[in-house]
Amino acid sequence: MSGISRSTSSGGLFSSRSSSRQSGGSLFSSRARSNSGSSGGSRSGSLFSSRARSNSGSSGGSRSGSLFSSRSGTNSGTGGGLRSGSLFSSRSGTNSNTGGGSRSGSLFSSRNTSTTNYNNNATQENEQQRTIDPSEQIGNIVDAYNVESERCQFKFVFYNNISQGQQIQVPKPQNVNETFWALAIQNNPDPLRFIPVLVVGFEDLKNRMEKQKSTLNEQTKSLQRILQVIANLEHHHELKTKKRLEQYKRKQIVLAQKLLNVLWKLEVIKAKEIEFQMDEEIFRKKIESIFNEINQPNKYRKKLDTLVGRIHVAEDLLITNFERQNQKQVEISEESKQNIFKLLKQQQDGLEHITKILETDSRTVQTVSEKMKNLDSGDLDQKF
Repeated sequence: MSGISRSTSSGGLFSSRSSSRQSGGSLFSSRARSNSGSSGGSRSGSLFSSRARSNSGSSGGSRSGSLFSSRSGTNSGTGGGLRSGSLFSSRSGTNSNTGGGSRSGSLFSSRNTSTTNYNNNATQENEQQRTIDPSEQIGNIVDAYNVESERCQFKFVFYNNISQGQQIQVPKPQNVNETFWALAIQNNPDPLRFIPVLVVGFEDLKNRMEKQKSTLNEQTKSLQRILQVIANLEHHHELKTKKRLEQYKRKQIVLAQKLLNVLWKLEVIKAKEIEFQMDEEIFRKKIESIFNEINQPNKYRKKLDTLVGRIHVAEDLLITNFERQNQKQVEISEESKQNIFKLLKQQQDGLEHITKILETDSRTVQTVSEKMKNLDSGDLDQKF
């Protein structure tokens, strides 16, 4: 509120609220407000500002608002002070306790606050505000997007893999300062395997992605060729290698048998003129006795015929008894049947066992006879 009777106020343009005592409105502002405590004071609003406010406690004060600022405020305790707002600033404020001074806002600053104390009309500034030329700020923005500038913000260093044993010295790119490139070399995870490669801007990144896709496609094709070669090798192994392996195994067995036969004949030749030892003589006598026993006429055949006759007699008796019992209508008990079957089974097993013994002994005697004939007739000398 104002303490004087005369006041004028003007509205705002595209503003949420604008209120002033002898003050101008606001343009594209959320709120612009100025208050004066005495006459002769003038305030101006803000342009493209979230909030601009100026307060004065006495006459003779002149304040100006802010341009493109989030908030700009000036406060003075006495008259005679000139304050200006901020341009492209988040917040800029000046405070004074006495008259006779002037304040200026901030330009392109996030926050600048300067407090000036005046004592006996003497100005002592604790902090000097920095002002930036708009053209310089625009130049910084342009350089940030310029891929040929050292201040470009779209830079990244990749590390390419190299072959083992290669030593490649990568020169520093032109649009990179020494500090950035030294840091890239320092951060190399393995200098023996990787080299730094600078990528600047979206175009270089796109080219690198396309190269990676091309390399991936080539590796995929190479992998498919390798898989095809492996499949062909497996097919060849199944159809040809396995068959050849079986043939070679059979040939190896035949050769081993031939070699064993040759070694046996060599041993026989060496031992031909050597006299029999005691154990060999005993073994020779056993073989001769077995041979003579087997060659006795009708010895085992008579026993076999006797057993067969007994079996036939037992079968005839069984059939006769069975017929008689049927005629008398007398049933055979289950126990009797089991006994008969056991007897017949034992006789059959005995005959089979005797038959096997005879066949085995016959083959053994035949083999021994052939070898004895060879030793006696001297056939080995004729063969070798």
